[in-house]
Amino acid sequence: MSTLYHRRAAARINPANDNRLPADLSSPPTKLAIGWSLLKQIVLEWRRRSRSRQTLAGLGSHELRDIGLTIHDQERECGKPFWRA
Repeated sequence: MSTLYHRRAAARINPANDNRLPADLSSPPTKLAIGWSLLKQIVLEWRRRSRSRQTLAGLGSHELRDIGLTIHDQERECGKPFWRA
């Protein structure tokens, strides 16, 4: 069986642990984990911007007027690269 299984079993048997996870499982995230999480959030934001700009590019003049934008506003926003806010 895996080491993780044995650690969890030991944590359940030892009454001093009060059903807590072993220290290595309940420790705060590492810098690497935080870095990956931040990178994931950045990529998700870039995808959201890209999709929003594609949707905006498909709107007609009547729809733009409904949301208070001009064709120039549409061109300016859709001309930005996905990484630029």
